[in-house]
Amino acid sequence: MTNGYSSDSIIRGAWNKMQQSFHCCGNRNYSDWFNVTWDQHLSPPNRTIVPESCCKDMRKDCNSYEHVHNNTDMVGKFIYTE
Repeated sequence: MTNGYSSDSIIRGAWNKMQQSFHCCGNRNYSDWFNVTWDQHLSPPNRTIVPESCCKDMRKDCNSYEHVHNNTDMVGKFIYTE
């Protein structure tokens, strides 16, 4: 479902609008984005794990690899988890 996010601006726009409007992240939850190749060409810590539209607060690095993937205790502080 999240496929096409990086290559299709219409799909990307729809996902971003939906996630911002409904305060959610992904199809089932934020981990849906972990295997999407939209940002896989970057290596941690430069990689973002989820789109910015998953962020609760649009602050720098809210969707960073460090905040989301390696910090499961704090993930809900930075992004919507469902």
